[in-house]
Amino acid sequence: MSFIVQIWESPPGSAKPTTREEAEALQASLAGRPAGGDDRWTAFARRLLDRYPDEPGDADDETSVWKDNSLSTGCSGPATALAIVTEHIDVVLPLVVVTANRHGLNVTNFQSGSIWMADGEVFSANAAQLEIDRCLPAVSALRQGDHRAAW
Repeated sequence: MSFIVQIWESPPGSAKPTTREEAEALQASLAGRPAGGDDRWTAFARRLLDRYPDEPGDADDETSVWKDNSLSTGCSGPATALAIVTEHIDVVLPLVVVTANRHGLNVTNFQSGSIWMADGEVFSANAAQLEIDRCLPAVSALRQGDHRAAW
């Protein structure tokens, strides 16, 4: 099984969303735009692959955290989906969100209704989930041994 997250960039000149619905509409506006990217997409994919290499799909030891090879084959904008093996989601999702945001990219998790914007804004479908989502950068820092940033 896999867990799908969408990585996307805000269109140039777009207004900053103030609600989850506005962020969803902004993401939906990317549909049909031609694939293309810049160095931040390459840097984003490289950082994730440095931490969690893409293992061959037919390997005897299924240790990969990636369900598909979208990172290896060229992750590019304006939007792309990443499939994460469900067993690894608690460890990998925080890194994906923090890394995407550092590269000016947004992340949507449709399963939870959560959206992490590159500017640090977080939107969620409910208040309890929002509190959890706001902690994701701290969780990522803690798992990488950066206790100061986690604090």
